[in-house]
Order: sequence, then structure tokens, then C-alpha cells
Amino acid sequence: MQLKIGWIGALALLGALAACGGAAEPDGTDTTTESSTEDAQGLATLRRMVSVTVSGGGTVAVSPGGSVCSTASPCTLRYRTYTKVTLTANPASGATFTGWSGACSGASVTCVVDNRQARYITATFTASASTAPATPTTPATPTTPATPTTPATPTTPTTPTTPTTPTAPTTPTTPATVTLSVGSATGGSVTSSPSGIGCGNGGTVCSASFSSGTSVTLTAQPASGYTFSGWSGGGCGTAATCTIALGISGISVTPSFVQTIVAKSIQVAWNPSTDSAVVGYRVYHGTASGVYGEVLSASSSSLVYSTSASGSHYFAVSALNSAGNESPHSAEVVVAVP
Repeated sequence: MQLKIGWIGALALLGALAACGGAAEPDGTDTTTESSTEDAQGLATLRRMVSVTVSGGGTVAVSPGGSVCSTASPCTLRYRTYTKVTLTANPASGATFTGWSGACSGASVTCVVDNRQARYITATFTASASTAPATPTTPATPTTPATPTTPATPTTPTTPTTPTTPTAPTTPTTPATVTLSVGSATGGSVTSSPSGIGCGNGGTVCSASFSSGTSVTLTAQPASGYTFSGWSGGGCGTAATCTIALGISGISVTPSFVQTIVAKSIQVAWNPSTDSAVVGYRVYHGTASGVYGEVLSASSSSLVYSTSASGSHYFAVSALNSAGNESPHSAEVVVAVP
């Protein structure tokens, strides 16, 4: 089977996908004839399954890959053979981690296994026992209060002195000019009317002095790929223009520009299996080589994957037969999304 991947209608890459067959033994050993299948199909790397089941209130974090398993969402993961896989038990509120069974044992919250063969692991959590309330103590018998003594005769207060008349505060003088400052304008630019400020998108004048009492209008202009979302400071709102009446103190305002995210589509295609028992495919996706945090199902030999994340995206494909058996992965391919 040939694996092809790339932008829709553009990029195609080659890989190999083995036919389905075999089943896992109860002890976790993968009995599929992987060596002969790899030689025949040209597979680059053999991977083994790590299955994590959770009983009770809690989760299990799996590394590498960052998967989180729970009672409602058990995990079936695949790694290259001999990968060290770390499992960390995290009890929910009101629960206690009891221990591991299967390929892990003991009650330590962390277990490390390698996948020389398929591994089946169960983490068990139990509800914490509530503590009984303390028995209240008998209150002490109150003592008879002592007879109060007769208060002393108050002395005649002295005649208060007449307070001095406060002096009137000095009226502050109005400054001749006031400074208006514009904060970082990443993703756009800001100009002023009257002129004086030209900040962002190549402009470097982000503050200017104006006469006190002047009304200054600021205008925000987003750069390509950005939108304006509002101002902070100066009493400005979400409109692209803001008029500020300058008083006697300096004012600082900051615009906010948000980058527009555009979703991108990747078409993954492969040559269909020639095995007549094949009924579907699984497409494995990840952002690191050999670590697949997402598994997609496909009934035909192609799939369109949409993402807004830039960087490298890794894909591998396996085939499924009517008995539910899965072939080893195809050779891995990678697409760089700008």
C-alpha cells in the first residue's frame, strides 16, 4: 500500500501499509507476524500497544504524548518498541489511589514500563472515607458575675478652645502642555489628529505633547492579517477612533490588535490494501515523530485533516479487517504547515 500526503491536490508522499492479521495474546504479546510483514511492506519502525484502563475516580497521565485516561475515556496508545512510557495516577477530589494491576504493580502514583510487547495496565481509585464529627464537649457551668462597682463621678470637662481658621488651598496652575502616550501597537498602527503621533507598523513616534485642553483623536489601523479589538486607558472603548480631552495630567492609552487565524487543510491519501478482508483504516496524527496523540478513522484510502496550528504534522496509517485486527503502521510522513 502506498501512502501519499500533502496539500489538497498538490503534495504526495510514499509509504507502506501491511495487511491485517493476528491478535494479541492475553499476556499482552503481539502475535502478528511483524518481521515478515515489515520486510514485505518496507515498514520503517515496529510499534507496540499500551492500553490504560481506569477504575474509580481519577485520571492517568501518559508520557510521551500527553494523553489523559479516565474511566469514561480509556487509552489505547502505540509507541516504538522499547520506548519508556511513564504513567502518573491523579486521584479526583474525595478519592484515593489504591494501586496498579497488569504490567504495573504497587501503590506508587508513578509507573514506568517499556513496550517490548503490548502492555495492559489498570489504575484503581477508591472513595476516601469521611471522618466522623468530633463529639461536642459539655459547656462549663457559668460563674455568677461579680457585683459591679459604683463608677467614679466624672470630672467637669474643660472648655474647648476655638479652632484656628484653615487657610484656603492654593489653586494649582494649569500646565502649558500635556503628554499623550500610546502603548505597544503590535499588529497595527496608531495616528493622531492634530498630528504628532505615528506609532506602530513602521512608525516610531508613540508620544507627543499637546496644549492643555486640546481634544486629540486617535485612530487605530490593523495590519494585514490582524483585526482591532479595542483600547485600554484614556476612557476609550472598542471603536477604532477615540477622542481624548486633555486636562492637566498626562494620559496613556494602549491599542489591542488580534491576529486572524486561518484554518489549513492537509489531504492524506494512500494506496488501498489488496487484502479483501480489510474494512477500514486508522490514521495516526501527531506533532512529534513517532508520538501520535490523535487517531482518526477512514473508510476509504484518503482523508482531509484541518488545522490552524503551524509547524510539522506527522501521519501514519494502519488497516483494519472485519475481525477488528489492526496491521502495523505504514512508514511515517511529515507535512510542514506555514
